[in-house]
Parts: sequence; C-alpha cells; structure tokens
Amino acid sequence: MKRYKYFTNILTIFILSGVVLFGCKKKDDPMTANSAATVSATEDAAESISGALGDDNGGTTNTMGTMFMLSSSAGISGTPSFGKLENVSTVDTSYDAGTGWWTATVSYQNNSSIYYSATFNRVYRFRFLKDVNNAGSFQKYYRIWNGASFDTASAINFRVDSGSGSFKTLRLSHQLNSVSGAWTATGINSDTVTINSDAGTSYIRKGIDTIVTRNAVRTSDHTLTLIFTNVKGPRFKISPTIARANLSQAYSGTVSGTFNASITFLRGDRYTEKNVSRTFTVTFGGGEGSITMDGKLFKCNMRTGERKDNP
Repeated sequence: MKRYKYFTNILTIFILSGVVLFGCKKKDDPMTANSAATVSATEDAAESISGALGDDNGGTTNTMGTMFMLSSSAGISGTPSFGKLENVSTVDTSYDAGTGWWTATVSYQNNSSIYYSATFNRVYRFRFLKDVNNAGSFQKYYRIWNGASFDTASAINFRVDSGSGSFKTLRLSHQLNSVSGAWTATGINSDTVTINSDAGTSYIRKGIDTIVTRNAVRTSDHTLTLIFTNVKGPRFKISPTIARANLSQAYSGTVSGTFNASITFLRGDRYTEKNVSRTFTVTFGGGEGSITMDGKLFKCNMRTGERKDNP
C-alpha cells in the first residue's frame, strides 16, 4: 500500500487532534441495594453506550470527526505539516481511480495516565462526490481544478470496513472486537454538514466491557447497533488543529439504536437480568449525549465517552 506523506499529515490531524487528556470523574452517588438491583442493568447499558460514543477513545464521535474534517477547505489535498503530534499514530492510504474510493488504515495509541488509555485500529473507505445522487460524479479530492475553475464536492460516502482496539476510563475497560458502518455526509460545501446512515445499513459495534461500580465487577459481552439521523455539525474554515479539538461540542441530531448484552458478574451484588436487551435514542447537543432508555434519562460526555450521574 502506497504511503502518501501529505495525506498522512492531514488525516492524522483530522482523526486524532481531538484526543486530549481525559478529565476526572466523581464516583457514583450511593444507592440502596434494592434500588441498585432494579436499575443497574439499564445503567450498565448506558455506561457501554456512552463509551462507544466518545471522541477520545475512538468511538462514533471520533468517526464523525473524521467525516467533518474531510469537508474542511483543505480536504485531503496537499497540505504542509501541522507539526509534530504528541501521540503515536500512523495512517496509510491508497486511492482507486476507477471507483473514487480512498482506503485509509489508521493506527493510534494514547496512554494519558494509569487511569486512561486508548488504542485503536481502523480501516476507513471514503470518496468525494460532486452530486450525492450520482455515484459516478466522484472526484479525487474535496476540491479539484478542472482546467477552468474549481470543482468542489458536495458529499462524502464514508465507511468503516473494520476495526479493533481497547480503551480504559475510571469505571470502564473496553475491548473492541469489531466495528462497521456506512454514512453519507451532505452539504460539505456549505456551512453545515449533515450525516445520515446509508439506507439499509447500521453502525454495528461488538465488544466486551468490564464495569466497576458499587463494589461490583461485571463483564458485558455486547452488540451495539446505531442509526444516524440528521446529525449536524460545522464545515471547518479555520485550522483543523483548532477546530477539531472542540468538535464534540458542536454536534446536534439524533441516533437511535439497540443494545444487546450477556452479563457475567465477577464480584459483588447481582441483578436479575443476565441477558440484557434495550432500545434507546441519543440526542446530541452542547457536548453531551442525552440517552433515553427504559424510561430513564442518562447523560454522557461526547469527548471522553464517560456516563455522567443521572440528572
């Protein structure tokens, strides 16, 4: 696979410049044994969903960040280096001129502290379209010179073909086994970019979480399925290194999904459900994800992927 040095610089910035040191998180509020028994299965589902959404740990917000950054004025055309990155990362790319699809293989590792870490590998595919309704209107870059003027893409097809990795926060250790999904981003030549899941496809993430709360340790072997509906954010007009760091604060829109898990307790109190199945919606805004599930509302930090205490 051919390595493009200029592309490595810009796409690495796109994907990873939003990764920062994770903030501290206070412990759960105390609960009675009876109360914990009735809500912990749903809380555990919310914990796993929150982790799968985070930007810092390679969750869906990180993937969305890549799509939004590709719609910047730089696109992936030749761009000088933005300087040395603090985190170890590699990006290998190739381009298929016959289909218009770029393939990018991304490897990332960040060890912020003994409490927080993230490592992930992804294989992305994407292509720029001048007309979202015409698959044959692809072009190599976001903006290209046609000999008389610039042609600017209006949409991006974006796919996650495969992925693996792990991350750790204060309450959650996650092992990602597989991930896939397909989206179309429209309006990439306007001020607001809109992302929707491709028809008939879902974002599917499979993994195992080890959750530690209330003196109990349990594992959640789960499958998370998400559908994106009109998730919006800004097209960047300033330095990607500046804009990307705050991207998780800028999303709006809705994600709906299902969570199915097999729970195994390793230590501590048990709740009755061993096979957990939940449907939920997540509404983005103000840097938070509001998770509505099982008649309850949970909040998560879109950057760190940590669930906040119930309101």
